[in-house]
Amino acid sequence: MNSSYSLSQLTAILDRFDEQWRSSGPQSIDSYLLDPSSESGRNELFLELVMIDLEYRWKNRKGLLGESPPLLEAYLERYAPQYSPNQLPNEVVFHEYRVRKQLDPDLNQSEFLGRFPNQKSWLEVVIQGESNSIASDRNVRREDHETSIHPRFKLLRQIGIGGMGVLYEAFDQLRGGTRCSENDPICYP
Repeated sequence: MNSSYSLSQLTAILDRFDEQWRSSGPQSIDSYLLDPSSESGRNELFLELVMIDLEYRWKNRKGLLGESPPLLEAYLERYAPQYSPNQLPNEVVFHEYRVRKQLDPDLNQSEFLGRFPNQKSWLEVVIQGESNSIASDRNVRREDHETSIHPRFKLLRQIGIGGMGVLYEAFDQLRGGTRCSENDPICYP
């Protein structure tokens, strides 16, 4: 990781933001962007916060200012007007696609790709791979995949079921590595 935040600091901030969203609803990204003098660390943290916030807002149908759920351009306009959508990392753009596709299977892929011409070729390959992966994945039932704990995790296999939910082995597609994850039906109706 090339940032001023250690992995444990970054994880702690993101976990706190996620927990506050779950327990109290919409959070202000501004209050989690610490140390504005560290631009590279701030940018990395900002993008991670946007991915979490975007997912919650789409799942809960809440906009940044009360309107419909935001697109990535709204985050840039509000928090980073000096950047254009074409400067966003591919993973962040794909994250919006995955979140929206989960909620709207009829999402217009061409229209979406048209918003990001610089990332279009990469996105087409990844979106096709994602479609093939979902269609051929026999280890995770389709309904489990659709209620994934977080779109950046690829569920590998179900480990067990208990009174608190379903435990999965999952791969973190942004940071790499395997983790165990619980699908909490209360947070993801």
